[in-house]
Amino acid sequence: MKKLIKKVVLMGIALIGLIGFVNADCYYVGLDIWVSEGYAIPHPDVDKFFLCLDGRLVQGTCPQGFYFSEESQDCLRPL
Repeated sequence: MKKLIKKVVLMGIALIGLIGFVNADCYYVGLDIWVSEGYAIPHPDVDKFFLCLDGRLVQGTCPQGFYFSEESQDCLRPL
């Protein structure tokens, strides 16, 4: 019985370790592209963006008067 419990515990630990390496990229249907976890892409409205979080694209909005820059991955104030 102890060996069985030990095997179950070890398998659980192994599974938890593997879950941490799951690729959580996001698929953006509108552009037919994959977006990497933690990366943001521009929204058609220049003051918005889509951020890939936990396998889902989440819409974000820049502060008023700012625009999203894919290059810097940040909201910038126009020059």
